[in-house]
Amino acid sequence: VANPVYETIYASTLSNSGFATAFLADLLGTEVSAENMTVAVDAVTALLNAGDSRGATMSAVIAAVAAVPTTDANFGAAAQSLANKTEVATYQVLL
Repeated sequence: VANPVYETIYASTLSNSGFATAFLADLLGTEVSAENMTVAVDAVTALLNAGDSRGATMSAVIAAVAAVPTTDANFGAAAQSLANKTEVATYQVLL
């Protein structure tokens, strides 16, 4: 079932690279360097080009970022940001 909010953010007309860029900009934001963002976009694009679905790829990438130690020099700040967002979302749901 198509979700209109999802489609607004990640249009089905986006190329795999365009999708990867938009998704990772939302997930990683400014918490990673431009070089590390490029590495991440290339990796996600490769998964999509290999036939992985967007949903499965998003789930795998979110899990991967969540598993990064917050002390990691490359993606630790993004992992901390994701942990913070998850904590706030969980708190809001439990209210």
